[in-house]
Amino acid sequence: MKRIRLRWIALLATAAALACCSKIGKDAAGGRSDCANLSGNYMIQGEDGQVHISVEQSGCDRITMIRKSGYLGAVTSEQHALKLNGKVQDDGPWFGDKDQYETSARVVGATIQVDAKAAGGTTLTMIYSLTPDRDLMEQSTIDGRREDPVVAKRQN
Repeated sequence: MKRIRLRWIALLATAAALACCSKIGKDAAGGRSDCANLSGNYMIQGEDGQVHISVEQSGCDRITMIRKSGYLGAVTSEQHALKLNGKVQDDGPWFGDKDQYETSARVVGATIQVDAKAAGGTTLTMIYSLTPDRDLMEQSTIDGRREDPVVAKRQN
């Protein structure tokens, strides 16, 4: 149960990270102009419920991920508003955890990488990218253990 919860947390983080960049470059104003846009609404269908992920991206500067998980009739929601500058930020719980996190997010090529550490010691790394069908893929590592990639289907 905890492993499934942590995987869902990692998926949300990945969606946030994916909301950014695919190509690395600068526009005339010096900002990034060629980031992949991960913005969208996505859904994962599990055996006992669904996870809905909403990603809003502001260029390559910020990403907001909202994750609503329904499991056996109970719905939990979490929101992560992250600057994509690689610097540690105070953040709320990931994947239904109760601990507060310190989270950093950055663009790495065509992906967004999110690193999070809980006050209780749990560490998460989520890498978000878009599949060729523009679905959201999350590759996560929880406490040093690599999880199988998860794909959230685009809903819009």
